[in-house]
Amino acid sequence: MTRYRNIFILTGQGTQYPGMAQAFYENNPVFRQWMDDLDQVPRRKLSISVVDALYESGQPESIEMINSLDRTAISHPALFMVQYALARTLMDDGILPDCLFGASLGEYVALALAEVMPPHEILSALVDNAHILETCCRPGTMIGVSDAVWRFENEPELNEYTSLAGIISPKQFVLSGSLPGVMRAIRHLEDTGTTFQRLPIRFGFHSPNIDPAAGVWKKRLAAITARAGGLNRPSIDVISCCTASFVVRPEIDFFWEIGRGPILFRRALRTLKEELDRQAEPLSSHSPVANLIDLGPGSHSSGFIRQNAVLGKQVRIHRIMTLFNHDMKNLSKLKEKVILP
Repeated sequence: MTRYRNIFILTGQGTQYPGMAQAFYENNPVFRQWMDDLDQVPRRKLSISVVDALYESGQPESIEMINSLDRTAISHPALFMVQYALARTLMDDGILPDCLFGASLGEYVALALAEVMPPHEILSALVDNAHILETCCRPGTMIGVSDAVWRFENEPELNEYTSLAGIISPKQFVLSGSLPGVMRAIRHLEDTGTTFQRLPIRFGFHSPNIDPAAGVWKKRLAAITARAGGLNRPSIDVISCCTASFVVRPEIDFFWEIGRGPILFRRALRTLKEELDRQAEPLSSHSPVANLIDLGPGSHSSGFIRQNAVLGKQVRIHRIMTLFNHDMKNLSKLKEKVILP
């Protein structure tokens, strides 16, 4: 059994922001090479360049960029490409993952890094998924609610019109559904003075809102899988927030459930803790067991992990991409602190 030194955290829809990872694209040749290489997939399939959508204007806060990131056809591949390219950049520097922790779309990145299927094929499936959603599904959205999940369970203004898309921490859950349904929930939250955040998403992932896309996308995914020669067992340990367990050998239905089932973030953290406990050696309070490296845009998962207080001193959390344009500095600090194998 490999003792976990480095754990990569990979996240999903709603975390994207204008100009994410632009400093890496401009200054890191490995990151830029992977972004340009992966960009050939949306260019070929949709005649869209994700790289151009993210970086071409040179103005991270431009209206055009903000609007483009609101489109699933851009945000789906962008989130995959940025996190995969950043992971490969770390790996090129010798920071190798012993475990991959994926949430929502981030699970597809984890599966690509674990060689379940080639990255270009998984990205191709995500591009198809975005197109099928835009063709088959009615508008929807998602909101993060800063309160305990009993609110959803006990208040019909929430549970009759939306679905529980995820339990992130004791004081954070996510609602999803059709646009009219979520707007009803928003009005109720406003009336009760509840803090919430609407995510920049056009569909109700992790809810019945996307069910009309299921059959078409599964058929398309089956064709892509056959072209790739099937699905492999992960070459690196992968913890799924879809099942809150380790991925053994995924099937096509699992790929669908990643975006359709609830995000079991807190339960998945407990799975990670159980594994770290099994690997534990007598350590001082100043010697974390593992480096938890957040590769997601905005490093939101870092905050959620701290809110859960499940892992405690077993890990040291590292953030890279933030809204404060310190990405290159954060990467340099990471290299200084992480013990290379």
